[in-house]
Amino acid sequence: MQMSPTIGVLTKALSAAQGEFEPIGKDKTGKVRSDKASYDYKYADLATCLESTRKALAKHGVAVLQPVRTEGARAIVTTIVACEGEWISEETSVNAADASPQKVGSAITYARRYGFLAMVGAAPEMEDDDGASASRDDGPRQSRGGYSDPSAEMRAEEDRRRAAAKQSPAPPA
Repeated sequence: MQMSPTIGVLTKALSAAQGEFEPIGKDKTGKVRSDKASYDYKYADLATCLESTRKALAKHGVAVLQPVRTEGARAIVTTIVACEGEWISEETSVNAADASPQKVGSAITYARRYGFLAMVGAAPEMEDDDGASASRDDGPRQSRGGYSDPSAEMRAEEDRRRAAAKQSPAPPA
């Protein structure tokens, strides 16, 4: 992460904005189909995430910039800027399954959504839904954009460890 020499004003403004964020509802439905299993899941798209946070950010003088870095490895550079000039910035890798415009566009949108939410400290409601879908043992997850979701794979592994721990006998007292 990179930042300006001071971020006190930005931190105060971002904290105030976070207290006014509207709930981010999972209003879209995705479908996963594979040989092993098929299921639907709910998610919040980028537009919903922006709509739920933009007014509060603007009210407190906070702007978010997300240009695409195209030199070297493709990435979204999410920068949060306070009106006074303080800023913080972080990159999110853009990993598309292939170079087709549709796959690259989907990967960019995905990276923007997750980079934005992480930088402003927001998350969609009902986050547990993600854990439920991640715990299914139906192989690596692929999104519609053709890139894998490593966070879903990590959540699935953690769910498997918890389930195994519950089945293990307790140590003698």
